Amino acid sequence: MASDGETIAARYLFIGAGRRVAFVDRSIELLWGVTSHTLRSEPKLWLERIHPDDRPQVVAAFEGPSGSTWSLDYRVRRRDGTVVWVNDQGRALKVGRSRQVSGRVVDVTRQRRLEERLRVQVQLIDAVGESVMAADRAGLVSSWNRAAARLFGVKAGEAVGRPLVELVFAPAQRDVVVDAMRGVLELGASWSGELRLLRRDGREVPGHVTLAPLVGADDAVTGVVVMALDINDLRTAQARAEKSEHDHRGLVEQLRRLTAHLHVVREQEQRRIARDVHDELGQMLTGLKLDVGWLRRRVESGVDIRNGNPSANGDASGSGDLTGAQLRERLAGIAQLVDQTLDAVRHIARQLRPPALDDLGLETAVEWLVEDFRSRTGLACELRCDLDGLPAPGPHDTAAFRIVQEALTNVTRHAEAAHVLVDLRQVRGRLVIDVVDDGRGVPRAALRAPFSLGIIGMRERARACGGELTLRRVAGGGTRVRARLPLTGADAPAPATAADAAPVAEGAAAETSR
Repeated sequence: MASDGETIAARYLFIGAGRRVAFVDRSIELLWGVTSHTLRSEPKLWLERIHPDDRPQVVAAFEGPSGSTWSLDYRVRRRDGTVVWVNDQGRALKVGRSRQVSGRVVDVTRQRRLEERLRVQVQLIDAVGESVMAADRAGLVSSWNRAAARLFGVKAGEAVGRPLVELVFAPAQRDVVVDAMRGVLELGASWSGELRLLRRDGREVPGHVTLAPLVGADDAVTGVVVMALDINDLRTAQARAEKSEHDHRGLVEQLRRLTAHLHVVREQEQRRIARDVHDELGQMLTGLKLDVGWLRRRVESGVDIRNGNPSANGDASGSGDLTGAQLRERLAGIAQLVDQTLDAVRHIARQLRPPALDDLGLETAVEWLVEDFRSRTGLACELRCDLDGLPAPGPHDTAAFRIVQEALTNVTRHAEAAHVLVDLRQVRGRLVIDVVDDGRGVPRAALRAPFSLGIIGMRERARACGGELTLRRVAGGGTRVRARLPLTGADAPAPATAADAAPVAEGAAAETSR
């Protein structure tokens, strides 16, 4: 029997075709789980105890030609069910007419388990997304996983045996790493921080690095384990998240200001409507009331309205005569007031929403808008419309009308232009709107300003129906507002040709003004 810590080994000798056990060490009992005496009496137990999956290779070796040798690792299942690994080194000889097989089996169970554990650990390290490397006390690479090969562009076979500091870290960082590794080796304490990593192509990337002691069997520090994570993508994602958060805060502030602006605009609109109703409708209705009261008093005083003379039963004193001509003149004045009142009502209704937009379509509504702009401002305003086959009225109609309306309002307030071009056309299933002026041009600060509420309002209208709006300065002076709105409905036009898709020339406004 072998004592603790000694390698278990046993010699054997088989003779003859039936492999009669001529000799076997007593230590075989520790490997096969049966005594040497039992094996000599029952030689078949030798093969029966070998694992079924490994048995064919053993039989093939034992039955090989004379003079053959082998070194096999195989498993033996003992009587108590436990399995041990053995290494069998033997040879086949022919002595006279007798065939002999002799050899030596050694217990390699512990070695195989260590190898398996190491194999699993290597697979686990390779499966880790983080680069894991190891260096001995001299700083030379002893281990290099697949993630490290991907990160640094160096294969394990190329890395092992080379100085880890020079292979992994940027030159400006190496002194820091050397000091950190010295602390790990001397104190057995870990270290972590952000350092610049060096790729094979010479590019430096930011990385988070952890250094930890590599401990041997006697608990002595035999080297350093290095874990490195490329944080370039992490920083990029973090920067994107911060930008997204900043944009979100900006959007919230835009919406808050836009909401406040809409409240102000609504109050101004309500005040304007109230003023129009009071000043125009109120005056006209007051005039109607006075004229109707005048007629009522004449009737009640007994005046003969048909002849303009007092009636036979009435008292015409103090009422005066009412001739037919006077009556007709008064009634004509009342009719004129009624017409003026109706015109005022229609004007107020058109300001709220042009009926042409619902009754006659977008093109007619924009024509009315442009004509109203000309009459109010005195500016030359050219209209180009190519909307044949436009789908049934939808969200794009209202959005397009309001965008043109707001763009023309901005021209009146800010542009100091002499000529304006309004162009509406269909391009590849979209309604494209251009409003171009030859004024002083939108200030660059306004293009980037997050709180230009008129611009925000136009963009939100375009975005609400799945479109987009851009605002840019025109070469030579002026501004172009362009909106692209998707056309919905089954009657959407076919894709346009390249000529149809050509944008309005940016210099068109300036050219026509000359």
